[in-house]
Amino acid sequence: MPGLNQVSVAGHPEQAFSIVAGEFARVWVFIIYLVGITATVWHLANGIWLFLVDWGITIGERAQRFAGYACIGFGVVLLAVGVNAAVAFIHKGGLLESALDHGK
Repeated sequence: MPGLNQVSVAGHPEQAFSIVAGEFARVWVFIIYLVGITATVWHLANGIWLFLVDWGITIGERAQRFAGYACIGFGVVLLAVGVNAAVAFIHKGGLLESALDHGK
């Protein structure tokens, strides 16, 4: 795309971090990645829940509700890891490092 980095990460693996960090410095690119991470996590967590229900592993409303909460918890943790990884391209250590620094 015009205005984005013209160097391919695949062709220059030694520059991969700086290439991605340079693109994530653009707010609109970072937001698109966050939307993609969120959609992917939702799709996985919802897919796991549907698998459990469709294959008869969670039978009954109570079991399905519990599995739903477990999948939501898994999704929240996975989303936090993904967002932290994306933020780490912009701020050293990601969100965790920022939170620890503010606590001092």
